[in-house]
Amino acid sequence: ASFSNVAAAGCEYVVTNSWGSGFTAAIRISNTGSTAINGWNVNWQYNTNRVTNLWNANLTGSNPYAATNLGWNGNIQPGQTVEFGFQGVTN
Repeated sequence: ASFSNVAAAGCEYVVTNSWGSGFTAAIRISNTGSTAINGWNVNWQYNTNRVTNLWNANLTGSNPYAATNLGWNGNIQPGQTVEFGFQGVTN
């Protein structure tokens, strides 16, 4: 198969704050290719933690979780990064 519109992206999970019973984290999606990304979807799963609140994306699922872009942050130009964040409970 041949794909001419394949986008290349990098994804990074970063814990931005942590305390005994909870945490905040961010997922950063970077366009590492040469063409724009138009729409993105990220999936992740925990062994025991649980997401309680999420911002700058649409959240579906409940471990595994899926996040998709909002209208204003779905387009990622080459070399650019989009980030969404969330709060969770540590179990």
